[in-house]
Amino acid sequence: MDNQSTKHGRFLEFCLGDNYFGIFLLNIREVIARPKTTPIPDAPSYFIGIMNLRGQIIPIIDLGKKLGISKGENLEESAVVIIEFNSLQIGILVDSVNRVLSPESEDMKDPPAVKERKDISVHKVFRSEDHIALILDLEKTFDFAALRKNIA
Repeated sequence: MDNQSTKHGRFLEFCLGDNYFGIFLLNIREVIARPKTTPIPDAPSYFIGIMNLRGQIIPIIDLGKKLGISKGENLEESAVVIIEFNSLQIGILVDSVNRVLSPESEDMKDPPAVKERKDISVHKVFRSEDHIALILDLEKTFDFAALRKNIA
């Protein structure tokens, strides 16, 4: 990601189940309501399908399912966050979008040194008064090369 090495950037905070996550705003193209999708046969279980967004075909991934997180209770608030990486756009389904944050340096910490799962990579940890949010490293969490190959 071009600007994920930036020490502290603004990010979009969202929920998956009872968990808080974030994505740097520079990687987000837009947030939309859950669209109608076309499923792709033999796709991974977390791959919802593809959608047409103003003439572009965009794959949609259920991020909660990819990470093994149960859905939240209020599915009416679910949204798709369209992210962009090196001209590839994908949509990620989240349970709810909370807020845009501009954290202070003391609120952002490096993640603890634990063995990372292959399906998620945490760039930073944001600490607020009432919860902690994991700021995702999108390049390591999603295999953009494989996605590009599969939808090209």
